[in-house]
Amino acid sequence: MLNHPGDAYLERLVRLTSTVLETPIALISLVDGDRQWFLSHHGLDTTETPPEMAFCAHTIASDETMVVPDAHQDPRFCTNPLVIHDPKICFYAGAPLQSRNGHNLGTLCVIDRLPRHFSGNQVRLLEDLALLLSRELELRRQAIVHPISGFVQRSSFLVQAEPEIGRARLSGQPLALLALQLDHFSQVRHRWGQAASDQALRDVAAFLVLRRQLRQSPLAGRGRRSRPAHRRHHPGGRGDRGQAETQPALGRAPVHELRDAAAAAAPSRDNDR
Repeated sequence: MLNHPGDAYLERLVRLTSTVLETPIALISLVDGDRQWFLSHHGLDTTETPPEMAFCAHTIASDETMVVPDAHQDPRFCTNPLVIHDPKICFYAGAPLQSRNGHNLGTLCVIDRLPRHFSGNQVRLLEDLALLLSRELELRRQAIVHPISGFVQRSSFLVQAEPEIGRARLSGQPLALLALQLDHFSQVRHRWGQAASDQALRDVAAFLVLRRQLRQSPLAGRGRRSRPAHRRHHPGGRGDRGQAETQPALGRAPVHELRDAAAAAAPSRDNDR
């Protein structure tokens, strides 16, 4: 989600937030270990900031809305470069965006360059908008991520692979596409039931996540049916064909060739999940 560009729906939501709360700036901010990234923004051209400067990092550390009436008077922020220099934040209010599992992913926040008071009704309105946004992000996650394996779905995997392919082509570095197929997987479901086949898929996915190769190259996705496809740097060998089929290096191929290769590497069978 951190690399997902803002779209018209999110842009309308931040404009609405800015309008109803009467602030010049409104942001959907997501935070990871390396950056604060704005999924959508209104009134501010910057798309990301270092996490050590992020007001939102303080918000997601708790489960409550944070309101800073005047950052110049707040010892947490009075020396923050975002307060001293552009965008010269003075007022800030942010409500956390929670995942289905209760993890705080980021915030919906509003900013002003002047000090101001934020009423209780305004706090509740910001929290209601943040709840609507959290539900929208969860629906998008469900559309992108396979609910059992946790890998992204095939179409999203191909979209996310395009920047990797572009970087590989510019640097001259090869890429490889590794397609894995679970042999006789349909028999697990037919013999032991749906719950057992789901658990088998979870176990395989968990094993792949723990593999060193996958940690070095985390772009993994689900092919047709339930076959996970994994893009990694060229390993320098064909590997064990009894367990996995490795395609030739694709780093210099056009994007449509990788799509064709991915489709060919994961053929559909009627009896497979």
